[in-house]
Amino acid sequence: YCKLIGQFYTLNSEDEVIDVLLQFHQKYPAYRSVLELLGFQYYEKKMWRNAICYFEKATEDGNSLLYPLMSIYFSLAWCYGKIKDTRQEEANYRECAEISREAPFVLNNLGYCLFKQKRYNAAKTLFEECLEKKLDVQFAANNYVRVLIALGRNKDAKAFIKKGEFKVQKSLNEKVAKLENTN
Repeated sequence: YCKLIGQFYTLNSEDEVIDVLLQFHQKYPAYRSVLELLGFQYYEKKMWRNAICYFEKATEDGNSLLYPLMSIYFSLAWCYGKIKDTRQEEANYRECAEISREAPFVLNNLGYCLFKQKRYNAAKTLFEECLEKKLDVQFAANNYVRVLIALGRNKDAKAFIKKGEFKVQKSLNEKVAKLENTN
Protein backbone atom coordinates (compact mmCIF):
# COMPACT_ATOMS: atom_id res chain seq x y z
CA TYR A 1 0.00 0.00 0.00
CA CYS A 2 2.86 2.40 0.79
CA LYS A 3 4.39 1.69 -2.61
CA LEU A 4 0.99 2.36 -4.22
CA ILE A 5 0.68 5.73 -2.48
CA GLY A 6 4.17 6.63 -3.66
CA GLN A 7 3.18 5.84 -7.22
CA PHE A 8 -0.09 7.74 -6.78
CA TYR A 9 1.86 10.92 -6.07
CA THR A 10 4.69 10.44 -8.56
CA LEU A 11 3.14 9.08 -11.75
CA ASN A 12 2.74 11.71 -14.46
CA SER A 13 -0.53 10.75 -16.13
CA GLU A 14 -3.98 10.25 -14.66
CA ASP A 15 -4.41 7.14 -16.79
CA GLU A 16 -1.28 5.59 -15.28
CA VAL A 17 -2.53 6.39 -11.79
CA ILE A 18 -5.89 4.80 -12.55
CA ASP A 19 -4.21 1.69 -13.96
CA VAL A 20 -2.03 1.29 -10.88
CA LEU A 21 -5.01 1.82 -8.55
CA LEU A 22 -7.14 -0.69 -10.47
CA GLN A 23 -4.38 -3.30 -10.43
CA PHE A 24 -3.93 -2.83 -6.70
CA HIS A 25 -7.68 -3.02 -6.09
CA GLN A 26 -7.95 -6.27 -8.04
CA LYS A 27 -5.14 -7.78 -6.00
CA TYR A 28 -6.20 -6.35 -2.61
CA PRO A 29 -9.96 -5.62 -2.70
CA ALA A 30 -10.18 -5.09 1.07
CA TYR A 31 -8.41 -1.70 0.86
CA ARG A 32 -11.43 0.62 0.72
CA SER A 33 -9.31 3.76 0.60
CA VAL A 34 -8.29 2.80 -2.95
CA LEU A 35 -11.96 3.09 -3.92
CA GLU A 36 -11.98 6.71 -2.75
CA LEU A 37 -8.82 7.43 -4.73
CA LEU A 38 -10.33 5.84 -7.84
CA GLY A 39 -13.53 7.82 -7.36
CA PHE A 40 -11.67 11.11 -7.31
CA GLN A 41 -9.43 10.14 -10.23
CA TYR A 42 -12.48 9.41 -12.38
CA TYR A 43 -14.14 12.58 -11.07
CA GLU A 44 -11.17 14.65 -12.24
CA LYS A 45 -11.38 13.02 -15.67
CA LYS A 46 -15.14 13.79 -15.78
CA MET A 47 -15.95 10.11 -16.06
CA TRP A 48 -19.04 10.58 -13.91
CA ARG A 49 -20.45 7.05 -13.93
CA ASN A 50 -17.11 5.49 -13.01
CA ALA A 51 -16.67 8.01 -10.21
CA ILE A 52 -20.15 7.22 -8.90
CA CYS A 53 -19.40 3.51 -8.89
CA TYR A 54 -16.25 3.86 -6.80
CA PHE A 55 -17.61 6.53 -4.46
CA GLU A 56 -20.66 4.41 -3.70
CA LYS A 57 -18.55 1.30 -3.06
CA ALA A 58 -16.25 3.35 -0.82
CA THR A 59 -19.12 4.64 1.32
CA GLU A 60 -21.32 1.53 1.52
CA ASP A 61 -21.02 1.52 5.31
CA GLY A 62 -21.55 5.29 5.62
CA ASN A 63 -17.91 5.98 6.45
CA SER A 64 -14.84 7.19 4.62
CA LEU A 65 -11.14 6.65 5.16
CA LEU A 66 -9.03 9.24 3.32
CA TYR A 67 -11.39 12.05 2.40
CA PRO A 68 -14.06 13.71 4.52
CA LEU A 69 -17.40 12.01 4.00
CA MET A 70 -18.85 15.40 3.10
CA SER A 71 -16.44 15.69 0.16
CA ILE A 72 -17.42 12.30 -1.16
CA TYR A 73 -21.17 12.96 -0.88
CA PHE A 74 -20.74 16.37 -2.50
CA SER A 75 -18.74 14.83 -5.36
CA LEU A 76 -21.35 12.08 -5.72
CA ALA A 77 -24.10 14.70 -5.93
CA TRP A 78 -22.14 16.62 -8.56
CA CYS A 79 -21.61 13.44 -10.61
CA TYR A 80 -25.31 12.57 -10.45
CA GLY A 81 -26.12 16.11 -11.54
CA LYS A 82 -23.84 15.72 -14.54
CA ILE A 83 -25.68 12.57 -15.65
CA LYS A 84 -29.03 14.27 -14.95
CA ASP A 85 -30.16 11.96 -12.14
CA THR A 86 -31.63 14.69 -9.98
CA ARG A 87 -33.13 12.31 -7.40
CA GLN A 88 -29.74 10.83 -6.52
CA GLU A 89 -28.16 14.27 -6.78
CA GLU A 90 -30.68 15.55 -4.24
CA ALA A 91 -30.15 12.57 -1.92
CA ASN A 92 -26.40 13.18 -1.80
CA TYR A 93 -26.73 16.94 -1.27
CA ARG A 94 -29.13 16.13 1.58
CA GLU A 95 -26.46 13.86 3.08
CA CYS A 96 -24.07 16.82 2.92
CA ALA A 97 -26.65 19.11 4.54
CA GLU A 98 -27.06 16.62 7.40
CA ILE A 99 -23.33 16.78 8.02
CA SER A 100 -23.20 20.60 7.80
CA ARG A 101 -25.76 23.09 6.51
CA GLU A 102 -23.11 25.81 6.57
CA ALA A 103 -20.63 24.03 4.30
CA PRO A 104 -19.90 25.99 1.12
CA PHE A 105 -22.27 25.42 -1.80
CA VAL A 106 -24.35 22.66 -0.16
CA LEU A 107 -27.64 24.51 0.35
CA ASN A 108 -27.36 26.49 -2.87
CA ASN A 109 -26.62 23.36 -4.90
CA LEU A 110 -29.43 21.45 -3.19
CA GLY A 111 -31.74 24.36 -3.93
CA TYR A 112 -30.69 24.42 -7.56
CA CYS A 113 -31.24 20.67 -7.79
CA LEU A 114 -34.80 21.18 -6.50
CA PHE A 115 -35.22 24.07 -8.96
CA LYS A 116 -34.29 21.73 -11.83
CA GLN A 117 -36.99 19.36 -10.57
CA LYS A 118 -39.48 22.26 -10.62
CA ARG A 119 -39.90 22.06 -6.84
CA TYR A 120 -39.77 25.81 -6.66
CA ASN A 121 -41.13 26.45 -3.16
CA ALA A 122 -38.64 24.06 -1.56
CA ALA A 123 -35.82 25.62 -3.61
CA LYS A 124 -36.94 29.13 -2.62
CA THR A 125 -36.74 28.21 1.05
CA LEU A 126 -33.17 26.97 0.65
CA PHE A 127 -32.08 30.05 -1.29
CA GLU A 128 -33.60 32.26 1.41
CA GLU A 129 -31.63 30.32 4.03
CA CYS A 130 -28.45 30.85 2.02
CA LEU A 131 -29.07 34.58 1.79
CA GLU A 132 -30.00 34.85 5.46
CA LYS A 133 -26.84 33.00 6.53
CA LYS A 134 -24.73 34.78 3.87
CA LEU A 135 -23.76 31.45 2.25
CA ASP A 136 -22.78 31.47 -1.42
CA VAL A 137 -24.64 34.74 -1.89
CA GLN A 138 -23.27 35.30 -5.39
CA PHE A 139 -25.00 32.17 -6.65
CA ALA A 140 -27.88 32.04 -4.19
CA ALA A 141 -29.05 35.56 -5.09
CA ASN A 142 -29.18 34.71 -8.80
CA ASN A 143 -30.95 31.43 -8.09
CA TYR A 144 -33.40 33.17 -5.77
CA VAL A 145 -34.37 35.55 -8.58
CA ARG A 146 -34.72 32.59 -10.98
CA VAL A 147 -37.05 30.78 -8.61
CA LEU A 148 -39.14 33.93 -8.05
CA ILE A 149 -39.55 34.24 -11.82
CA ALA A 150 -40.50 30.56 -12.09
CA LEU A 151 -43.12 31.06 -9.37
CA GLY A 152 -44.54 34.07 -11.23
CA ARG A 153 -43.43 36.39 -8.41
CA ASN A 154 -42.17 39.08 -10.80
CA LYS A 155 -42.98 41.94 -8.42
CA ASP A 156 -40.99 40.23 -5.64
CA ALA A 157 -38.07 39.63 -8.01
CA LYS A 158 -38.06 43.31 -8.97
CA ALA A 159 -38.21 44.37 -5.32
CA PHE A 160 -35.36 42.00 -4.40
CA ILE A 161 -33.13 43.41 -7.12
CA LYS A 162 -34.12 47.01 -6.36
CA LYS A 163 -33.26 46.54 -2.69
CA GLY A 164 -29.69 45.96 -3.85
CA GLU A 165 -28.55 43.99 -0.82
CA PHE A 166 -27.20 41.23 -3.08
CA LYS A 167 -25.67 41.59 -6.52
CA VAL A 168 -27.58 39.86 -9.31
CA GLN A 169 -26.08 39.17 -12.72
CA LYS A 170 -26.77 41.65 -15.50
CA SER A 171 -28.75 39.24 -17.73
CA LEU A 172 -31.14 38.45 -14.87
CA ASN A 173 -31.52 42.15 -14.10
CA GLU A 174 -32.45 42.78 -17.72
CA LYS A 175 -34.84 39.84 -17.81
CA VAL A 176 -36.62 40.98 -14.63
CA ALA A 177 -36.85 44.56 -15.91
CA LYS A 178 -38.86 43.32 -18.92
CA LEU A 179 -41.36 41.36 -16.81
CA GLU A 180 -44.78 42.67 -15.79
CA ASN A 181 -44.95 44.08 -12.30
CA THR A 182 -47.27 41.38 -10.94
CA ASN A 183 -47.28 38.47 -8.53
